[in-house]
Amino acid sequence: MATVEQSFINMTAIREWRHSLAMAVSIAFQNGKLTNVGDVAGRSGCPCVAPALTQTGNAANGWVTGTQYGYGCALHDDGKGTCDGTHESDGYVRDWCLDHWCIVDPHNCDTATRPVVNTVNASDFFSYETCYHDQRDANGTLHGEKFWGNSVTGYETCSFDRSSYCRADENGKTTCQCKTKVHTISDTNVNVTDSGTRYGWGCLAHDAGKGSCADSGDTADGEAKDWCLDKWCIVDPQSCEFRTRRVGYTAATSVQFSYETCGTTGSPFAGNSWTGTVACIDKPTSFCTAANNADLAGSSGCPCLPGKKQTGAVGIDFNSQFITDTTYGYGCKPHDRMLVPSPLCMGLDPSMTVDGKAKDWCLDKWCIVDPNNCDLKAWAVVGTANATDMFNYETCDANFKGNSIVGTKKCADNAKSFCLSTSAGVRVTASAFIGLTVAAAFV
Repeated sequence: MATVEQSFINMTAIREWRHSLAMAVSIAFQNGKLTNVGDVAGRSGCPCVAPALTQTGNAANGWVTGTQYGYGCALHDDGKGTCDGTHESDGYVRDWCLDHWCIVDPHNCDTATRPVVNTVNASDFFSYETCYHDQRDANGTLHGEKFWGNSVTGYETCSFDRSSYCRADENGKTTCQCKTKVHTISDTNVNVTDSGTRYGWGCLAHDAGKGSCADSGDTADGEAKDWCLDKWCIVDPQSCEFRTRRVGYTAATSVQFSYETCGTTGSPFAGNSWTGTVACIDKPTSFCTAANNADLAGSSGCPCLPGKKQTGAVGIDFNSQFITDTTYGYGCKPHDRMLVPSPLCMGLDPSMTVDGKAKDWCLDKWCIVDPNNCDLKAWAVVGTANATDMFNYETCDANFKGNSIVGTKKCADNAKSFCLSTSAGVRVTASAFIGLTVAAAFV
């Protein structure tokens, strides 16, 4: 067993080796040329900010004041603050002390960026990855030093940026992982402060200190702006088990996010003043307001059933796999127009969905109901594997006037509902549409 003195010598040797390796002129094969690794300016896809400015440290880091801390690729933390030479080997709690990084413009960086915590300038963001050139030549041989993550960034590949490293809790749950970053999202961002930044990508409290959260003191649980400190990330609604919501600061209506996926075992998300704090009717693992649930619930005479995961049916004349692992049919929604759409409702000419046209049903709200607890006509859902799934339109819309699927005539046996014929129990065939096909009237 090594003595304390030997351990210190070994640790010092490792530290000096990493320092000399990172500072030395290494070689990388890039764009067909031999170039230096560890260029002080950073990579072309994420250049370090220049010229350097004189910094001011925050209350806990006065040693930063008067320096050019963070500018240009360097070991900015080596020997400073808590970086005292101990526990700095790879995998240890302070392994970040010996990693190069620099301040970058998050609007002009192709890797994940993080806020600099030691300065008073809230606009200081940095990157480790830009200070490491890890290119492969035509034979696949790695040249240069690669950044492998550290205890600050984490050691897992980011789900939202495959070229960067993250902690596991930044990636979201496996059933609703944070979405891979789309760099063009800033083109539609209407909040200039966050345009081009990491806003929304990966589990973070993205709203903390921004917009209406900048000077807010009412952020404790149950207070008006408790959402300011909650973590969330942009997700793909088609592969997320939780309720998703539109990101309000972007003009792109298809950009959706989830709070629930960023909750952890030790700190689970329990709702907030914006989402609500009661379980959603359609997705019980998510949170809603009472008003949300009222919109989803259906009428008192024919309430929607609580949500659960669905499985698409097999052996029918359309691909129903878009239904699998979703809560398709639960809660009053235009399920066939949702972001997980029925294939025959995708990309339709709007003129085809107006009342009286063949696809007018694509825009109508409906939900799965219990036919034994419904004072309206219930119809079979052909698209889900559960043969007992029955649905109704009227419970979700008091002004529903029928459509091309169920018909537009008052049913002879139930004047509250619509049928293709005034005769009761007429069997309806509708193989020209998918997702929602009426196999038979429930009588």
